[in-house]
Amino acid sequence: MKRTFILVGIALLAFAIFLLQQYALDMYLYWRFWWFDVLMHGLGGVLIGSFALWFFVFEFQTKYNRLLLFSLASVLGVGIAWEIFEKVAGWQVDRTLAAYVFDTLGDIVMDILGGFLAYFICSRIWKNSLSQ
Repeated sequence: MKRTFILVGIALLAFAIFLLQQYALDMYLYWRFWWFDVLMHGLGGVLIGSFALWFFVFEFQTKYNRLLLFSLASVLGVGIAWEIFEKVAGWQVDRTLAAYVFDTLGDIVMDILGGFLAYFICSRIWKNSLSQ
């Protein structure tokens, strides 16, 4: 029951991010507000980190002290894949190489910070059920 309840919460977060993404594209929020991309990468990091934590806890019974590593590795992998997708899809605005690298690194940092936040939140919520 707990396993399903947590997964439903993660699915609701994914749906909320999906709706926010659609609204942002319709209203050109990424182009109107520089910080909106930062927000979305942070939320994406929380989502991927939370799902990775759920997966490793409930599918593999991973030890508590390894969860941060798995969460951050998952977030980093998905974040890099997303940046490659943005480049291939042509979603990057024409800019200098330095600006592109700065934006990409900033996006990945926000993904990782979101993964840290997911770990912090999930470890507090699940602390009693995870083995030390």
